[in-house]
Amino acid sequence: MNDDAPGPSRETLLNLRAMLPSFIKGLRDRKIVGKGKPILTPRPTKCCGICGSMHAEKMMRRDVEIQIVPEHCPRCLELLASHHTAFVCGDKFVFRETAPDLKDFDGQVIRVGPHVMDELEKRFSVQQRRKNNGNN
Repeated sequence: MNDDAPGPSRETLLNLRAMLPSFIKGLRDRKIVGKGKPILTPRPTKCCGICGSMHAEKMMRRDVEIQIVPEHCPRCLELLASHHTAFVCGDKFVFRETAPDLKDFDGQVIRVGPHVMDELEKRFSVQQRRKNNGNN
């Protein structure tokens, strides 16, 4: 090999070699990528108490711990505002238009027991809540 070959000098290569351990550690810890820029991913910050959907995403680093706030999603809020009542039991829910004699429950979320949800399931289309594993 020729010492006059084009390319980086031996000193430059030794300096780069000395930087590799900290660079590899940063990649392993997911704190840096490429030229040291943090990885930003969309992460949900709110969970709907009715349907269980995660919403209101923010761009955050993966290593940042997030606090999920319970707040109804826009779809459920729209249904509640349009004179519907939400019945929720465990992992099932159903929206029904509020009957004239039950106007006190208009736009509310009512938690019911399993036996009541079974009766609602016989009469109406009941939906399953979304399963969120928190790894989004």
